[in-house]
Amino acid sequence: MGIRQANMGNPETKYVWLTENYTGGVNISYADDNVTDAEFRQLLNYNLDSRGALEKRKGYAFNTALTELLFSTEYGTVPDFPVFKRGRNYKIDTDKGPVLSEIILFKFVENTNNIWALLGDVQHVSVIQQTMSSDDEYRLKILVWTKWSDDTNKYYINTYTIKPDSVTRSGKTGSLDVDAVAEYNYMTVSSGEDTNKLYFTSNEQGLIMYDKSTDAFTYTAGKSSSTANSAYKPNSIEIRKVGFNVLGNDPLSWIDSSTLTTESIQGMYLTTPERIPVLIVPSSFSFQVNIMYTGSKSDFKITLKDMSKEENNDISADISKNTGASKSGLAVYDVNIKVQPSGEIEFNIDFSDTGVNISTYRDYYEVGTVDPTDKPVNKLNVGKMKVIEIAQRLVYYGGNTIWFSEINRYDYIPNYNYVLFPLENTDEIVKVIYYRTSYMVLTRRRIYKMVGTFGNDDFAISVVNENIGCSAPESAYMVSNELYFMSQTGLKSLKNDVFRSDLENIKDLDEKVNPFMVNNEHAYGFTYKDQYVLANNWRGATESVEVNYHDYTVPDTCRYYYATEAFVFDEYATDDVLNLKVYPSFIVYDNGQIYTFVEGRDGSKAVWRYGDDYMDFDCAFTTMFETSGINMNYPLHKKKIKNFILKCSGGEMTQPLYVTVLADGTTVYDTWMGYAGIDSEGAVIYTMVNEPTLELPPSVSRLGYMTLGETKLGFNPIILRKLKMPVKCKNVAIKVESLTSEKLLIMSIGYTYKVGKVKE
Repeated sequence: MGIRQANMGNPETKYVWLTENYTGGVNISYADDNVTDAEFRQLLNYNLDSRGALEKRKGYAFNTALTELLFSTEYGTVPDFPVFKRGRNYKIDTDKGPVLSEIILFKFVENTNNIWALLGDVQHVSVIQQTMSSDDEYRLKILVWTKWSDDTNKYYINTYTIKPDSVTRSGKTGSLDVDAVAEYNYMTVSSGEDTNKLYFTSNEQGLIMYDKSTDAFTYTAGKSSSTANSAYKPNSIEIRKVGFNVLGNDPLSWIDSSTLTTESIQGMYLTTPERIPVLIVPSSFSFQVNIMYTGSKSDFKITLKDMSKEENNDISADISKNTGASKSGLAVYDVNIKVQPSGEIEFNIDFSDTGVNISTYRDYYEVGTVDPTDKPVNKLNVGKMKVIEIAQRLVYYGGNTIWFSEINRYDYIPNYNYVLFPLENTDEIVKVIYYRTSYMVLTRRRIYKMVGTFGNDDFAISVVNENIGCSAPESAYMVSNELYFMSQTGLKSLKNDVFRSDLENIKDLDEKVNPFMVNNEHAYGFTYKDQYVLANNWRGATESVEVNYHDYTVPDTCRYYYATEAFVFDEYATDDVLNLKVYPSFIVYDNGQIYTFVEGRDGSKAVWRYGDDYMDFDCAFTTMFETSGINMNYPLHKKKIKNFILKCSGGEMTQPLYVTVLADGTTVYDTWMGYAGIDSEGAVIYTMVNEPTLELPPSVSRLGYMTLGETKLGFNPIILRKLKMPVKCKNVAIKVESLTSEKLLIMSIGYTYKVGKVKE
């Protein structure tokens, strides 16, 4: 039921409408549908601070101290270190050789007293040295994995040692014997770490192991056929009790028999004729006995006994050696029992050579049926999987399977240590992440929960949500006890891990800005100063959407203030000199700060940190806000808008502001001016020029930029600017842009107006 408007309005009275306390953020889906005036259609490159004002964000600023340490010749020879081209315009450089395509891993191997963060906060390396005592020593050791335009994979291991009176640097560079899968993403190489080694996947071949003490790389597989497999070789007891290592070249024969050179029988295991390992004697009568041995003697005598009989318990069987399956240290025998008992069978194994004087080896197996779903044990390519550490195990996941390594042995994956998920062919596991007291398994279409400890009775997997999955694996991030992630239908949060048919456990975070949340599998997320940051990772590309007859460009970054549930957006700057959009192709997120590596405009290598300057990479970026359609609580009355009032604070230089006025959704005033002229040949030409509407004077006096009689000394925080704009409309929206590198703080927006009559 409708209600009568409280005040009818007096056409002779002039009113003032003032909007302040901007905590609403962006709202494009309902911008003209009775939203609060503190919400905007668009909000670009602004922060919403705690006082409810709009403040221009700070961008990527040159970091002097880190650039000095990594790239300055002041400390001698500079070790190789990868840095992206400005704007990544490779077309002009490819004739000079390969160029950097991706940084796919940046890892601190050593970071004494968090020296990286300390250097990020000071002006020069010498400032840190002055605070050190005579026996202090800081070490920074960085491992970087890169991919180049010729598809080569290179690593860089650089060590920086800082003492009170010296800085020394050393570096090592080489090629990795793998082909990287990770592309167009952030930190896509998945890694685990124990005391001595780092373990990496996300390549075409297999597991990569980096020894922190020797700076050496080893592989379970490489693209070169000569690459030795360095996976762990389990011994006979581990084979029997734990399982075969599926990282081995041939897991069934990947057995450590190097401990002894004399003749010995280390153990045995059974397989079906199809080479499927079993823990029973197959009731199909035919099976294989695999004997693990040491020494040079490789022929054995096998006898079987029926343990259900006390006398005459020999079992008649045809036994022959399988020379094709046998290998050094492993003798395989085909066995066919003629009359099979139903109980336990004793295996007695001796060397055929009677000169070998060792005791008979005995083992016992029950007769049983082979599970029809069992398959032969083949080598597993974990290079295409991701990893996470859980309870002293390295957990590998990909496709529809999760594999668990042996405890404290990350390069030993027993063949029994896996869990299969009932996924469709179009679905796959994309992320395993800790959430509250358990681990969430995110697929592209569903969410599962993994609780307990693998191998124990408390281990279980259950469904958390059957309808929502994760489309961008690196977007999943824990924020204030909720799990944020991008799905195919937008940005979501997981509120709890309990599944009930009558309980909704997924929250839509982007209902008001849903068109900006496009399905981009390369997006990644993290937290920064009470915000969840979703980087779209466009790499200079753009994507457009249309909402309510307005055209919008999907921004480079979406920032979500989770305390106030407000969105703001960022777009990176354009280098006007080189005519290139400059953006971070790769970031290092450390200690709550964001760093990247991009060449300076002069081609020099540089480190940049986010949040230190009102520019991106020494280039001014555009700030812009567009208000929603404001009707002054008189939705049906025509208003005569007299003035637009801006209360703000600026920086050290005069700033031009570009204002556009939209009346009832139609542009009635903008900053584009047309000029007619005649060229040298007498033809008439018409030129459009974007001219500023308002000028914002400095809020801070700057030496060398003062005007006698005009400039106020000291800090003048509040500036009022008024724009006359006689417009008649039911609702009015204002769009204001600034293209300078100066500070800009918007405190409030106001209008003076008169209310007309309803003429419907």
